[in-house]
Amino acid sequence: MKFSPVIQYLRAVAAIMVLCYHVVFHWIPEKELHYRVLSAGVDIFFVISGFVMWSLTAGREGGSWDFFSRRLKRIVPLYWLMTTFMLVVVLVLPGAALTSKFDLHHIVSSYFFIPAIHPVKGTFEPLLFPGWTLNYEMMFYVLIALALLGPIRIRLALILVPLAAMMAMGMIPHSDKSLLEFYSKSVLAEFGMGCVLGVLIERGLGERAPAWTGLSLIGLAVLAFFALAQIPEVGRGFVWGIPAALFVSGCVFNERSRGTPHLPLLLLLGDASYAIYLTHVCVLSALFQIARRFAKSGPTEIAASVVMTVACIYAGVWVYRFFEQPIINWYKTPRLKVAIPAAE
Repeated sequence: MKFSPVIQYLRAVAAIMVLCYHVVFHWIPEKELHYRVLSAGVDIFFVISGFVMWSLTAGREGGSWDFFSRRLKRIVPLYWLMTTFMLVVVLVLPGAALTSKFDLHHIVSSYFFIPAIHPVKGTFEPLLFPGWTLNYEMMFYVLIALALLGPIRIRLALILVPLAAMMAMGMIPHSDKSLLEFYSKSVLAEFGMGCVLGVLIERGLGERAPAWTGLSLIGLAVLAFFALAQIPEVGRGFVWGIPAALFVSGCVFNERSRGTPHLPLLLLLGDASYAIYLTHVCVLSALFQIARRFAKSGPTEIAASVVMTVACIYAGVWVYRFFEQPIINWYKTPRLKVAIPAAE
């Protein structure tokens, strides 16, 4: 799948934001409200996902299984690899896996994108904890696949109405450890925002509009304000989702009206963004063990953070180049069909 340059750049930015959030959180968890906005990279990802999935299926009738199977081929291999790696760590080095422990139900749920309570943290997180976002992604892919069964003229409604209904169901009294709690979060609205952006692009808004850079700056300014004002993460899908959608929309509109330069490094980081996102927690875990021995003060912590960030990005690119990309290419390779002669 080839994305436009600006989508690749945004994917790179979103992945690195989440990476930086986890790096900083290790050193100063008590000041999280000051930099929590870095985790808004996830919200940017969700908006991008809505936009890309809408663009991929625009004008298409049917093909539900083809769409869903392609998403499985794209998402599952690397996720299962990293989940298996985490499982091996839990089994072989339980002392090193302080944030998890063996729980069969949790492990099986982690592999099959079923939200389950983490045996240590008590929250809805899989064994590879960044995978909580993939549980939402898989739900969204199922929704898109079902929407492909309906008429094109009402496809947007077939997506937005179920998303709104799921969020509204959150008002029904329920346990905070139930699936209803997980699937009624406001972050679902961010997928819908991305779909709406796709509709606007379809209707030529980007081509007719002047420069839209200001819209992106407004989105960033609002996110920065929330960080400085230390506003709690309540109604995340709207408090962070709307400025994230403004940021993504401004970038996409601006590309349509002005074009975007091709920057090879950023394009590569965009390609590797999924690998960076999934692998960085494992790499950081190992690097933190080393850094604790040497980083004893502010300057050394800053230097260690820079080194760890670069190392995680490099590791993600390496995994993309030598694992994820070959798998993607393998699925793209046409398969020879062997004819079976009829019985005489």
